[in-house]
Amino acid sequence: METAKASSDGRALEQIHKLLQAHPAEPFALHGGALLLNAADPAMSEKPLMLLGIMSGNEGRRRVMRCAWGRSPELARHMRVLFVVGTPRPLQREWELSQTDAMELRVNVSEGLRVWRAPQADARKHQSFTGTFSTYFKQVTFLRFAALQPEPLIGRADDDVFISPHTLLAYAMVLRHMPHPIYGGVFEWISWRAPRLEATGFSYGLAEARGRAKAPHRNCSREEFHAESDAYDHACEGPFAYAKGPLLMMNQRALQWLVRAKIFQRDLRRAWDMVEGRAPTRKGRIDDDINLGYWMARMPELRLLRLRRVVWKDTWRDGADAAMLLAAHKMPWELHGEAHNITSAMWETSTTANVAALCRDDAPPCTSCSHARSQRVCILEVGVETNLQASECIRAPKKGTGCPRFVRESHPEDHANC
Repeated sequence: METAKASSDGRALEQIHKLLQAHPAEPFALHGGALLLNAADPAMSEKPLMLLGIMSGNEGRRRVMRCAWGRSPELARHMRVLFVVGTPRPLQREWELSQTDAMELRVNVSEGLRVWRAPQADARKHQSFTGTFSTYFKQVTFLRFAALQPEPLIGRADDDVFISPHTLLAYAMVLRHMPHPIYGGVFEWISWRAPRLEATGFSYGLAEARGRAKAPHRNCSREEFHAESDAYDHACEGPFAYAKGPLLMMNQRALQWLVRAKIFQRDLRRAWDMVEGRAPTRKGRIDDDINLGYWMARMPELRLLRLRRVVWKDTWRDGADAAMLLAAHKMPWELHGEAHNITSAMWETSTTANVAALCRDDAPPCTSCSHARSQRVCILEVGVETNLQASECIRAPKKGTGCPRFVRESHPEDHANC
């Protein structure tokens, strides 16, 4: 990736897209739907580049995603996909790969574990909702598992997101060349009550997050995180940027630092204390992606890789450009098969993809925030050149045209298009 410098008011992470707009994309050849950065590119070898762990608690959702990934044997040589699921029976170890399903990693935690406050101190009940302790421990277990695997890049996803396999592989092809630790996705801003493992002061933008962090009832510290400290130095820390959980990426350089960090072990102990009733929990949940971002904000020399919402769609209101689409959170289930077909056709019939990538080497992600000051910001966008066009329901869904809409907390029906 090229480096760039620009004036900044302390919001490098938010402003880097402006540099990208002035930076011309570079064309690269495609071979069999895969990006070919040079003639001897190891993408054409059998060695996988990315391990993608999908946190899942619903078989219907897994069925839709299996269909898409299972129809891409060429991609399976370069990317390994595992559904990370809980199990009702205790395992002999922290995790096990399923003997009957090559796409399933079982972890030693039950599904739907959420601790609620109850009238009596010793009364606890477990219910199944989003944001459960189950998802938190599944993510942690997957990260520990991934740290022992050979893939140089790691992806973490939820089971309610559409992912374009060809586009994700193209991103992996570029990112494997980066020499620094990487943590990438769509970023939002938050503060963190560390002793409670509790998020507070959310905002889409840094300026508002700064204001919320200094509110008297939060009084969050904006001091730079200490990479080696595992002490609860402040009741609230922030703001900092975190990558949203439906799809985020990192490389092994970042992951190896994380699983060895003292604060990683400290928070896992506190989480188990909450589950077992030895520590209080006010909300009865832990936002796993935010806790991950809190850990990552401490990492020296980390590169935060920003993905814009034009390629990583967080809501499905105005559709997407299929030629650039990487992921779509809460896309209607009925569109998953169609989206997979059109994005695959675009990549497999085209001969050229455009790559726009750069990093800032002169500024941290933000100032008056809690990120390590040695961190820097990068941005990456990959799109395929194609004359194919997606349907209106993918390009620009409108009310009254019969396009399906996503229903909150829904699951795909057995007849959902795959």
